[in-house]
Amino acid sequence: MFIIDLKEGSLKSKDLFSAKEWEVMWRHSQIRFDHEAYYLMCFYLEMILKISTQDDLHDKNREFDKSLEGMFRVLSNAIFYLEDSLVKKVFNRSTHLCLFILKLIFELGITPQTQDCIFCKQDLRKLNNIFLVPEHGGFVCDSCIDVNVNVKKQDMPDGGKDLLNLFNHVYAMKFQDYSMLLTSDKDLSHVLVNYLFYQLGFAKNNFKTIPFVL
Repeated sequence: MFIIDLKEGSLKSKDLFSAKEWEVMWRHSQIRFDHEAYYLMCFYLEMILKISTQDDLHDKNREFDKSLEGMFRVLSNAIFYLEDSLVKKVFNRSTHLCLFILKLIFELGITPQTQDCIFCKQDLRKLNNIFLVPEHGGFVCDSCIDVNVNVKKQDMPDGGKDLLNLFNHVYAMKFQDYSMLLTSDKDLSHVLVNYLFYQLGFAKNNFKTIPFVL
């Protein structure tokens, strides 16, 4: 992370900015030595690059635009605590991937319905077998899956209850408490990525880093 004091170019090169002064606030040192952590950081950056907008340094009102602060907060926390986990030797790829995806889902406002089944409105907490269905933006109970969803029950991924608990837990959780998550279930990572990509209209084959993190 850098603090940079920019200087605008002359009239002939007004699109060219130079750095009058710059200072390094923070840099990672351990991520480069762990290939899984490095791939994960690359995925973070690729994802944010695809969903963020171009900054216009000529916009006089840009300092008042706070629309991207949330995404920057998710990205900066994700990288900082990824480094922190390596320093403390508690790094778990699935945990950090799930945490990043969940925080991004919350920030983008595409959180699924986590209170009741989207069809029959039964309380999800009282059900044993539930499924997250990206196409319907929420959880579906065992009774409704065959009737209302064009996917066979046996083709749906397991772990819906664990996923629901994960959504509710991470929603109130700070990034710095990542060690309390201890998620090692790779299947949950797949389901979360599928949900995020469906909501954003992304295809996995358009991401260079996906094969290295899932």
